[in-house]
This record gives sequence, structure tokens and C-alpha cells, in this order.
Amino acid sequence: MDPLEVQRKVFDNEVLERSRNPRHAAMLSETVAGLLASCPQGRVLDLGGYSGDYTAGRKAVVFDLSWNALKEAKRRGLPAVQGDFHHLPFKPRAFAAVVACHVLEHSPDPSGVLREIGALLPEGGALALLLPNAAGAGQIWKLLAHGDVKPAGNRPGEPPQHLHQYTRRNLEPLLAAAAFRVSRWAGDCVFFPGVFRWRAYGLARLMGRLLPSRAESLAVLCRKAR
Repeated sequence: MDPLEVQRKVFDNEVLERSRNPRHAAMLSETVAGLLASCPQGRVLDLGGYSGDYTAGRKAVVFDLSWNALKEAKRRGLPAVQGDFHHLPFKPRAFAAVVACHVLEHSPDPSGVLREIGALLPEGGALALLLPNAAGAGQIWKLLAHGDVKPAGNRPGEPPQHLHQYTRRNLEPLLAAAAFRVSRWAGDCVFFPGVFRWRAYGLARLMGRLLPSRAESLAVLCRKAR
């Protein structure tokens, strides 16, 4: 099956549900808010934004494949547009910033998506990007403890949802090739054995800030260079 068609089947009519790990979702929201604080003021495109949770309080447009999620975004009073993020239906330089939280790993053509995003930003416009970290401590622990060789987000026996795996090492040149200059790296949290049993969320968040290269998500703030 075509990789993009897999994504459509997964997300187009997805049943709206909250994260199975609300504490991790809260850490993601905090991380996005920290990146957005350094972004220019103006309209924000929440790409793959689901129901707009990550850009609350900003003048944002939510763009997603899921009709059910967009209905929720509209109920909350947010402008919402349904479509394929490989073909963004907006005018050039229409946004001051773009947020793409756990989106790029689902694309068969991440370079093309970054070019689409770049066309929507003026020079100096910001991209706040979050991705699952293939070098994260939680991923390494799964491999060592359970022999889990399936990359994060891909369940055995099912079509892959995460089509690419990213680390800081392979993400930076991809961004540079799309004319994005990295201005800040961050991390959401570091998962370690017992973090949920002991409810050590504060420690996990602190470790994510101190060790972003081992965090569960890579978080990067970029500026459009040209």
C-alpha cells in the first residue's frame, strides 16, 4: 500500500481521543509553549494540529487530516482546515510561524513538507518542530530490555505509521537543505524505568531539559534563512 494512503486510513476518520499518557501530553504542550514564546507575533499554522491543543492562546489555524479532530477545533472557536500537509492551500508568507508537533515522521516526503512549510513563512519566520527521538532514552531502554526493534510508533503486524526515524544528527542537515537555520534545541522529557510507577514526572521533565539529545521528543526552533 502507498505510504501516504496508510496515513490517510489512520488519520482521515480517526476517532477523537486524548493521549493515553496525559502527563506526557502536558509536557509536550509545555515544550511547544516554550518554543512559541521565542516565535514572531502573528498568525500561526498548527500543522497536523489535531484539535488545536498545542497552540492554545495564539492566533492559530489548525490544519489536519482528521475530520473529527477538526470538528473539535471548530467547536473551540479555532479556524480549521482539512487536507494533506504535502499540499498546503495557503498563500506564500501567510504565517509568522508554523508548529508541527509529531507530524514529519508520518510523511513519505519530509523534504517536500519542509519546502511547503518554508513557502508559507517570510525570511526570519519560525518553525517549531517536534519529533519522536530515535536516540531517546526510552527507545534505547525498550531495545535493551525487551528486544523491541520496531521503531517508536510502529506496532508489529500493522502498516508503519512512522515512516522515518529522527535524531539530532540526521535532522539538522534535512532542515538546512530546506533553508532552515536551527536557533534552539530542546527536549520534552526523558523516560526511564519506573518514571510512571513512581510518578517522577518532574524529574523526567528536568532531565529532558538537561539532556535534550536523550529526550523522548526532539524539539527544535528554526528560522527561515531565505
